[in-house]
Amino acid sequence: LQSLKKQESAIDITLKLPDDTTIPCHKLVLMAASPFFATMFQSDMKESKQPKVQLGFSDAATIRMLVDYFYSGNIVITSDNVMDLVAASEFLCLADLKKQLGSFMTETIESANCIKLYMLSHKYSLENLIPPCLKYILSHFSEVFRESDDFMNLSEEQLVTVLSDDDLVAQNEDFVFHSVVRWVKADLENRKGKFVQMAALIRFPFSTQELLGHVSREPLTLNPTCQEIIREAVSAYTGRKPHLVQAYAYQRTVQQQSPMPVYYGHQSQTQYISVTEQSVEIRSTVGINTQKTPWSNNLTASKTLSAVSKFFLSASGIHWIDYNGSHNHWLADSGKNVIQFWVKPTRSDCTFSFIQERVYAFGGKVGGIDCTNVESLDQSKKQWKPESPMLQAVSTPYVVHFDSKIYLLGGVDSKGPALFTQEFDPVWGKWQLKKEMPGICQLGAAISLNDDIFVLGGSENVCFKYTPATDTWLILSQ
Repeated sequence: LQSLKKQESAIDITLKLPDDTTIPCHKLVLMAASPFFATMFQSDMKESKQPKVQLGFSDAATIRMLVDYFYSGNIVITSDNVMDLVAASEFLCLADLKKQLGSFMTETIESANCIKLYMLSHKYSLENLIPPCLKYILSHFSEVFRESDDFMNLSEEQLVTVLSDDDLVAQNEDFVFHSVVRWVKADLENRKGKFVQMAALIRFPFSTQELLGHVSREPLTLNPTCQEIIREAVSAYTGRKPHLVQAYAYQRTVQQQSPMPVYYGHQSQTQYISVTEQSVEIRSTVGINTQKTPWSNNLTASKTLSAVSKFFLSASGIHWIDYNGSHNHWLADSGKNVIQFWVKPTRSDCTFSFIQERVYAFGGKVGGIDCTNVESLDQSKKQWKPESPMLQAVSTPYVVHFDSKIYLLGGVDSKGPALFTQEFDPVWGKWQLKKEMPGICQLGAAISLNDDIFVLGGSENVCFKYTPATDTWLILSQ
């Protein structure tokens, strides 16, 4: 066949390509290779009677490659041409070649391309590519959805398939929730009504208390169905066992790692904690009558708080690092103290925070120079893992957890006290610079309350209020 084509012997059809070049061919060869050409030449279509046929379904190079494949049975598939070949094979109804192309792409699956390949496999019915793509997405869910924005182009049906699969590997449901919210907001007008269906697939009982503490503030959840699902998840933490309307009330596959206890407090309680050099005291109350519950001494310095080098809070309690290199975690819910794994960071003057069940270290000094380094403590590998760096290099910044974001306020840089407001999204690893603080506050404190963040006290004896929703600062006292 190749010889006949090369010699242009018994040619009975000429293909005209998009670049105006031509390929002399044989109708029988084209008809035997492709149902598309078989239909064209055996029907009453005008092309069946013409000596020359114009083709425009692909570029000229791809069409030439396919015609050579018809005559030789051989084709070179590369990462550069595979997408064009898939589209052309679909047009020409080349089932066997599509299968080869699917097998080729199976060997190239990685975090950066697996969602794109998954969508492609559905579009062109590449049945041998769909299962390995889905398996990779499920087993690398967080990595895949963080590394590429392609997931926002998934169809509703494709996303439902992923979310409803028990093999989806997730340490908790926080990232699943944030992924669904981002998918909906990528096309809010058309997808807003689909959030309720998606929310039913999120296994809220296995999310963190951090998420449950602010999820009701997300506008997409402000409907009776979502509020009921969230109420059930909160009830799970308070020990009640309501009738579950949520279809998925059992845990997914969880990544294997070293044991790390996680405890959750009662959502219906307000807890007040007093920390001094001698003790940690707690007062809990239900409702707003805070004066009727006496303070109780839960921890004493002789047992736990002696020689504290670092101190920080989380939704589940208090954390401190002692000079012996131990990470102490006092659990507000049970009053117990748990010793957790700890590795000392390689830099000084960083600020710690407990976010999504991991300890983060922000900023600090390396060789005496302020840095932008951010790291999280990987419990499974027992080492600090690099995260997205800050936008401004500072040491000892205030760190405040507000909704799903982290705010780094002030700190010290090479010029002295800094006024930076840096917003960090730990879900997606993104940083933004916000409006600067209106003044200096050294050796003070920063807290979040309701819709605002307050920076107060310090040697300047100030009180500043920051509202993240409007990115505005207000001086309350100076």
